[in-house]
Amino acid sequence: MMSSESDRKSADNSVNFCVSDSDEKYKIVNELITMCMNNIEHYTTDKSFAGTRLCFNFEKLKDYLDKSVPVIKEIEEFAPYYDYDENTPGNGYRSFVFIFECALKYSMKTCQYITENRASLLFRKNLYLKELDVCTQMIESLYQICADLIKMHENSDQGNLYSKEYSHDNLITRSAKVTNQTCFYGRSVGFQFVDSMKSILKFLSVTLACFSEAYFSNGFKFMRTTNYFLKHPSYFMDPEMCARRIINVSHNADVKFCKSFWMLGENKLMHALPRLVGYQVDVNRVFKIPPEPLEIFSKKLNKMISIPIPHSHIGRQPVSCRLLCATRRRGMVGERSAQNLAEPSKHLIIHTHGGGWLATSSKSHEFYLREWASRLDIPIISIDYALCPKAPFPRGLEDVFYTYCWILKNCELLGTTAENVVFCGDSAGANLNTSCIIKCIEMGVPLPKGIFNAYSPFLVNFASTPARFLTLVDPLVPYGFIMRIFKCYGASKPFDNTESVDDIDESLKDESFTDVKDEKEFSALMSPDSSKCLEIVWQKVKHSTETPDWHSNLNSIEENSTEDPISPLIYRSDSIFEPNVVDETDDDDGDCLEMKISQRKDERDCDQKEDEVVKDEHKEYVENFVKKYESNDFNKDNDSVNINDKPNALKVRLNSRTFSEDNIVVDVSKESMSPQGLLNSAVSGIKSMIDGATNEEEHNDNNNNNNEKHADTLKRNYAFTEKKQTNEIPKAAEDEFVFSVPRNYLMSPFLASDDILKQFPKINILTTIVDPCLDDCIEFSKKLKKLNVDVELDIVGALNHGFLNFSNVSKECHDASMLCLKRIVKLLDMDKDIE
Repeated sequence: MMSSESDRKSADNSVNFCVSDSDEKYKIVNELITMCMNNIEHYTTDKSFAGTRLCFNFEKLKDYLDKSVPVIKEIEEFAPYYDYDENTPGNGYRSFVFIFECALKYSMKTCQYITENRASLLFRKNLYLKELDVCTQMIESLYQICADLIKMHENSDQGNLYSKEYSHDNLITRSAKVTNQTCFYGRSVGFQFVDSMKSILKFLSVTLACFSEAYFSNGFKFMRTTNYFLKHPSYFMDPEMCARRIINVSHNADVKFCKSFWMLGENKLMHALPRLVGYQVDVNRVFKIPPEPLEIFSKKLNKMISIPIPHSHIGRQPVSCRLLCATRRRGMVGERSAQNLAEPSKHLIIHTHGGGWLATSSKSHEFYLREWASRLDIPIISIDYALCPKAPFPRGLEDVFYTYCWILKNCELLGTTAENVVFCGDSAGANLNTSCIIKCIEMGVPLPKGIFNAYSPFLVNFASTPARFLTLVDPLVPYGFIMRIFKCYGASKPFDNTESVDDIDESLKDESFTDVKDEKEFSALMSPDSSKCLEIVWQKVKHSTETPDWHSNLNSIEENSTEDPISPLIYRSDSIFEPNVVDETDDDDGDCLEMKISQRKDERDCDQKEDEVVKDEHKEYVENFVKKYESNDFNKDNDSVNINDKPNALKVRLNSRTFSEDNIVVDVSKESMSPQGLLNSAVSGIKSMIDGATNEEEHNDNNNNNNEKHADTLKRNYAFTEKKQTNEIPKAAEDEFVFSVPRNYLMSPFLASDDILKQFPKINILTTIVDPCLDDCIEFSKKLKKLNVDVELDIVGALNHGFLNFSNVSKECHDASMLCLKRIVKLLDMDKDIE
């Protein structure tokens, strides 16, 4: 149901989209036509090259303005029939009317300057000739797109934004081949967005062009890195060259390039920024949930149900999650023996990040998550699901669904009672959350209280919508990138190493230990056997003959406050932990304690024979660990945790309640960083950014052996001796977009049956008027509304797709982030005012 009128009025008018006055738009058109006629008359007598070109462009601009007016008026007439309701104006047709108005204002500014300054001696005709070229091309291209939109309207069911074309050769694909897109990516880039985002989008466009230079160039790594930095000034000074490069990249670059570019934000320099300028939180920890058998009780079915273990494409692997909270709460991981803890919250936000199922992580979304956690003071857990291209559909959904079920079973470890749980996600993450709801309904898993989706795609296929035409003018999500993502996520064939959920992989028993045997990850392995081994070896360290009672004190871990050198582990029968716990420090953050938490003991079914098989291996590892502890050298390879050098920043607590919570690395002053640490983060971040663009292994087939890789690298590095260095982008195959995407309702929630959708919890969907996923959000909201689902739709102003990630640098993006938070608070039924 739509929100009440009073609630709608209370929303920020500066954030929500409002339809502009048509009279104002056509007044601008008339003024532009008048200026064009005036300048045509002025430059008719100018026989110079620049004067002749200016005259020609003004004539061309006038002609396309005359052609565009009736087309825009026709779209304005039928566009309201596609709105969600009369209180929520917005759809892909209205989007292009809005963009046309933005192009008019941009052209008006250029023409007005030319008219007022053309007689000045300082007037640079060649420069403003380029500006006028862009204006003319923009109006021409928008006219062509709007003409295609009218065709789409004529071939669609009235009120349905999805066209009847589901093949790769659809109207958008055909339009992309003939429409001049260069004018949208050069000096006018971001003209349709709010002012605060324009300079940022220009910087990102130049970065994309420069990154492609380094990514596709050959020669030594030093030469490629130099090329990367030297190209920045060139692309800033020549926007048209930058635009041509971006168009070339979007048409021809493969999905690996898309992933590499979007992952530039996943470097240590960017990871350090939230701690410097973001909101401060007391809890910011990463933990991994191992792929173990899991059962939860279903009230709907009145029985215990088994939850499928994530297994598709890459086999069984732990799911990484990030826990953020403004205050430490009782029962929370890492806080079991701390004093003066807050009571567990009854609220919980489960967040799933966007990134096209291909890139980013909970860390790159930490800016706005920190603010949300600080303002609400409730736990937020963000899921790092497996990414494409290694893990296409349905692996991401499997990870999210399994993690949600694990949270329901172990909510006390997150400092919450999970009475009120809300799903929150943006873009691809919101798609996964919606699919997870469908999976919960099918399997009888308890549903969350509500779900909040931001700019999410709900139909992953070639269906044309007016809003998807926006990919032809959007610098962040160009059409070529979107099609390759759909192909990578939905049309990829599964790898050969898939396994059945019902099969018990013998290697799974040791999986929790295979990735922690590096000496830098000095973690205690505490399976039922390794805990025995650790205690036995510790007794040897104490030179004691005392034998512990394994039957009475095996299951728990608590802090020992004595100062004598006794075992850091004391087992009690009242633990909430299964002894199989693994901790490790987060490589990217000094403020994160990374741990792998297994299921409780009563959820395991390991017989005595299996215990004997793994005992020797665990015993050997634990013996090595204790030797390191005796010699106090297990920090030699990790300068950041040397407690002698930095006693106030990091501490390794040896007399701890658990190895899994304190005995690895605990950052006591999580939010403080030394100048030297900042410098190291900056240097490391710049290095990782360069490596992302110049790493030769990204261009090699993973199936080649080492000798082939070495030979190929040498050949590429010395290519400059035989020919000039090239940075040309390999041309994409003509049939690259000839593929089919399965019509699967778990991939495309819009395709789910009415019987499933009508069981949805309360849902709030938010998108922007210039978002390529706008029509997906509108059509899904319409479908839920017809089924009497409590749904609320917000359409905000001219913000880009992924605006949440820019909330710290743009006021408008931050205002929209606060609107998102208001909607989440409403779903949680919290008595909280968000200003």
